[in-house]
Amino acid sequence: MENLTPQKSSLLNQCNILKKSLIQKPVLTKLLYSDIHIIVMSRRRMKLSNRNLFASIVGKLVVLSIVVLGIGLGSSAFATSAGGDRLDIFGVPTTPGDIRLAGIDGKMISLSDYAGKVVILNFWKKDCPYCVVEKESLKEFVRKFNPSDVKIIGVDLWDDPSWIRNNGSKYLSHMLIASRMPGKKAFVENVVRGRLMGYYVINEANEAVFEIKAFPSTYVLDRQGKVVAGHTGMVNWMSQSIHDTMSSFLKTDVVNNNKIDPTDEGIGWLNKLMSFPRQINVSLLK
Repeated sequence: MENLTPQKSSLLNQCNILKKSLIQKPVLTKLLYSDIHIIVMSRRRMKLSNRNLFASIVGKLVVLSIVVLGIGLGSSAFATSAGGDRLDIFGVPTTPGDIRLAGIDGKMISLSDYAGKVVILNFWKKDCPYCVVEKESLKEFVRKFNPSDVKIIGVDLWDDPSWIRNNGSKYLSHMLIASRMPGKKAFVENVVRGRLMGYYVINEANEAVFEIKAFPSTYVLDRQGKVVAGHTGMVNWMSQSIHDTMSSFLKTDVVNNNKIDPTDEGIGWLNKLMSFPRQINVSLLK
């Protein structure tokens, strides 16, 4: 029997811990596969030694363990519920007031313009690979609903607006892409004892209305403009429970009263993930 080094023993322990959890979490399984695939494929370009390659893979397993097992680190760098199949419903919905954003076409986007619609605010940034994956899920999701009833706005307040304009157009078929208004403060940092814990998005009245603990983060506004639900981390927008929740906000059924085929829970965008990095050009090794 092979004598395991402490490093190999650590990797095997991480795999055993993850094994049961990942059986019920295909989204995370694919993400783990894609992340390690990128590391291995980048080995020569990054000039990784066997030791560094192994350390990178172990590190990826540790991060995924934190996500799956919900071990909080008190840091805004991690999502605590990636691949969530449910939204967190708020018992006391609040009105966020108006927020004005810059569309990539140069026009202003205002929340007040979408009164009477259900609005999904999806907060993202460019160095978040899970944000890219979730946009594919949202693309499938929006097809199930009447576009006159639901509006999805992908909001990046953190990156350079010029970068967002140059890279956001590919998502315009199913969502608006917005950045911060020129010369306007869009968020404040949530710093606790010198440590960045996240951000607060501020409205036109300079009030903190949306807390961003990690990326992606999502908030849902109902037809009356009240914040009724949210989620920190990537959402599986093709989950039946998500569709049921959104239908309740709309007070209408999914288009054509179609129920999601249980066999479709994996959905096509996950299959794309298996062809990383050719299909989706994202690098975790920046």
